[in-house]
Amino acid sequence: MKNFILQILVTVFLLTACQQNSKKNNIENTITTEESADNGLNYKDGQKPANRLFPDKLRDLPNEIVAAHYPNPCYANYEDSMYIWKHNITIQTKEDLQIVEFGSFVYTEKGWYLRVSMNAIDFEENYHCKGGLLKKGVSYTDNSSWRRDKKLRGGDAMWFFIAKDKNGKLVKGIAPIETEGKLINSTTKNASIIQANISWTGYGELGGYSLTGNIKLKNYDIQLQGDSLKSAVITIDMTSITHENKDLESHLKDKDFFDVAKFPSAIFETKKIEYTSATTAVAYGTLTLKSVSKPIKLPLTIQRNGDNKTLSTKISIDRTIFGIKYNSKSFFGNLGDQAIKNKFDLAFSITLK
Repeated sequence: MKNFILQILVTVFLLTACQQNSKKNNIENTITTEESADNGLNYKDGQKPANRLFPDKLRDLPNEIVAAHYPNPCYANYEDSMYIWKHNITIQTKEDLQIVEFGSFVYTEKGWYLRVSMNAIDFEENYHCKGGLLKKGVSYTDNSSWRRDKKLRGGDAMWFFIAKDKNGKLVKGIAPIETEGKLINSTTKNASIIQANISWTGYGELGGYSLTGNIKLKNYDIQLQGDSLKSAVITIDMTSITHENKDLESHLKDKDFFDVAKFPSAIFETKKIEYTSATTAVAYGTLTLKSVSKPIKLPLTIQRNGDNKTLSTKISIDRTIFGIKYNSKSFFGNLGDQAIKNKFDLAFSITLK
């Protein structure tokens, strides 16, 4: 008898945990009429008047919250015997607002049903927004929204956000998302670079002294997934380092610094690219310099102009972790005004077609 009761308690615990995990991770499974007929899904909140699109729950509320998914449409990956569609959601407001409720509707053959409903505490956790209080003009992004299914089939969902202003008036924002019944690899294509500008800046330890020069791209392999950057391998020609002072240029190329005769190339290879909005992303990868490989993170800004997109970033790199110790205070003393900072800046702007 005790074992039977224990089994019941364990079962209840596991079911509760699964429900909480489903809520936390914003699962948006597509459900057909046949599958959903007797499972108690909340179609009441998804009801809508004849000839109208949106459910009653969202009707009559002013649309004062800007919300969008990226990428949209979204294509599937196949992971752990399931198809999974990964996307993010970004929202922004024109005035300070307090989140009251947010969640998603999923469209099925029976119409909309309320898949998940969450509160301000959940919003704080998923969107990194303290107390669910939206500040005017600030963007908030959930980078881990997803839908999964055992079958490769498309589905439409709609995330909603309900908030109140300083006078207690309720307003809304909605963000439809199309998840397509296609694998993401079916949309992979090569990108061509039509322009690349790469510059470096080194700094002295005293007096705000700095020097800036240029360096060239050697070759590349950049893959796009639909309209999104999927992966990149970029090789930099270290022999192309330039500066107006030719003595300095030669010194940078010799063994004290980059030893370009022995190490003519530097390589950056992405491991993962996460979009934080339609115009920003973070590329995680590895930088190999002088045969030393170290993890690196590139914050990317993305500008679109017709069929072209320009990726730009600026990062600081600690040269000493790649074995470049010349005139570093971390390794040598009594350098005076000859001391050079460990970190140098690398900035690039690459336009893709």
